[in-house]
Amino acid sequence: MTPPKVILSRFLQNEKMVFVVVLLSFFYRTAYAVLIADQMSGQDADTYSKAAQLILSDGPFASGTGAPYYAIGYPWFISVIWKIFGVNDHAVGVVQNLLLAFAILAFYKTVENYFSRQIAFITLTILVINPALTGNVSLIAYETPMMSFLMLGFFFLTKAFYSSNQSTNFLRNLMFAGINFTCAITLQPKIRRTESNEIKEAEGKLL
Repeated sequence: MTPPKVILSRFLQNEKMVFVVVLLSFFYRTAYAVLIADQMSGQDADTYSKAAQLILSDGPFASGTGAPYYAIGYPWFISVIWKIFGVNDHAVGVVQNLLLAFAILAFYKTVENYFSRQIAFITLTILVINPALTGNVSLIAYETPMMSFLMLGFFFLTKAFYSSNQSTNFLRNLMFAGINFTCAITLQPKIRRTESNEIKEAEGKLL
């Protein structure tokens, strides 16, 4: 009988198995998103949904979206999905799930490059079986997409560090890192009303 340690070692040496694990997690999370989850059960789901519908009807800078108190990035994100697939809450959950799958793969490679394959596999396992991620990724909520864009941003940023400063890959990876970090920033944070009032008071004093 092959010892478990040997089986695990063989598993870690097979990169294809990592893709299989992430693909399986994508399928069961998609099934949860479509068959079980209530996409509108998120705390601010109704606000984001209405904002996305306004953007679809009146354009990306529509009034009444709640910006800047609510970050405009997430309604934009939803409106793009709805523009492609129609106004369907399940489509949001599936696309967020797909984005998360790519982000988990990217984060696995980041941890593997900086630490070891064993630590990367532990990280992958935690992300794949995490029930909080499974529940949240299906909701109309900004947290999972923001985290996914951050993980993708760090992946491209670390790839840039491994490239020569003069190479095309360095500039391309920096550009992709910047795009993903920008997407994450537009999703959150939202400005609290107290902070908004403080900003207005400060502007009044300057003027």
